[in-house]
Amino acid sequence: MLNANLRLSSEERQMLLDERFILTKRSILQKTEQLFGQLSEVFRQLVFDRKMTEAAFMQWTPKIARGENYHGLPWVMMDYPRLFTRSDVCAIRCFFWWGRYCSITLQVSGLYQERFQQAIIDFLKKEKDTGWLFSVGDDPWQHVIDDKHYQSGEYLERLLTEQTSRPFLKIAKKIPLEQWDQFDHFFESNFVALLSILAH
Repeated sequence: MLNANLRLSSEERQMLLDERFILTKRSILQKTEQLFGQLSEVFRQLVFDRKMTEAAFMQWTPKIARGENYHGLPWVMMDYPRLFTRSDVCAIRCFFWWGRYCSITLQVSGLYQERFQQAIIDFLKKEKDTGWLFSVGDDPWQHVIDDKHYQSGEYLERLLTEQTSRPFLKIAKKIPLEQWDQFDHFFESNFVALLSILAH
């Protein structure tokens, strides 16, 4: 007798028989990777045009990765710049999360946190009404953007009081998946905004 835990629900049975779902999913993820591939060239040109010689930009090319299980859901990401060492991090990450949202984040720690900390705070003050959030969590690799892990600029005083003791700084902005046709503009315009921080 089949264990009850192994029986399929009616919804699972329908999905099992619907090959279109898995083929459509594969197509969406491929298009997301292609979008990030196109954006990677745009981003590199933006950096080149601004003559940014920071090691994080010059030593590493954009990296695109894909997986199936971030909190159980498929994802695609692109990192550029992407300088990661044991003590120092400087990275901008574009992130697609199936069923949730897309986001762009700037993460710094170590020497880069010291260098860009004030520029990030000034940026958040200026852009506090434009959807930018700052991380209040303890895990720099946490990509869940919710009230538990992020706060808006109106709570910036918390960041100002904790900045010296935090091991990293991370700011993020997200866009609903329903706005797929605006993804390219979202990522490009906000990448430019983050470059304004790293240009300091």
